[in-house]
Amino acid sequence: SVSLLLLAAFSGVLAAPALAQSVIGLPGLSQTSISNNGLAAGGQYVTGPSQTEAIFWNAATGLHPTGHQVNPNPPTGSFSGNGRYISESLTEIPNFRRAFRLSDQGELVIIPPLVNAAEESYVGGISDNGNVIVGESLYAGGLAVQAWRWTPSGGLQTLPFAGARAVSGDGNTIIGDTFTPNDAVLRNGVITQLPYVDDGTAGIRLATGYAVNFDGSIIVGQSGSHAAIWVNGQGSL
Repeated sequence: SVSLLLLAAFSGVLAAPALAQSVIGLPGLSQTSISNNGLAAGGQYVTGPSQTEAIFWNAATGLHPTGHQVNPNPPTGSFSGNGRYISESLTEIPNFRRAFRLSDQGELVIIPPLVNAAEESYVGGISDNGNVIVGESLYAGGLAVQAWRWTPSGGLQTLPFAGARAVSGDGNTIIGDTFTPNDAVLRNGVITQLPYVDDGTAGIRLATGYAVNFDGSIIVGQSGSHAAIWVNGQGSL
């Protein structure tokens, strides 16, 4: 089985001996993310053939299965920085994959469809407080893709690109897949392109963002065939 190891309570600098550390094994967990304080995690747990369940973990109380079956394949969803919410794609109804938000208290909110009940929807990211979720919906038999943003107060809103890869912790910056070499960056309603950083190799001059920090000032991803980081819009390999 797949195991996740959490390294908690780190004390000292990276070059120092490993003091005051503890390693916690979480057998069977996969696609797992950890909270900002390191005391909670959320992910997936294989419960049987073709059955994958959303699960919470807490440092004080251990594993908490949710009973909700989720999509085990990418894009797999996300876990809020405050440790309270899992957001993935629900699969417990046959031929039904719909994005949802699940709290550590068991409150389930299924994100509504954009077009019709037959569409599938997937999660790209969730804000730290769990109140902004971004993702994408597939409809017209999977031939059409549309990115969206969901909030409890504002509901579902379309975004000006095909898919949503990630959202910042404060919920104000979204990385979007445009189906072109350059990903989109939507920050406070203003959209720009993620600039290509020349890696000196031939091929497609792509710039792809995979994750973003709390306030959107740092994006990490790929430029050409190399890992890249953009700080306040300035990229480096």
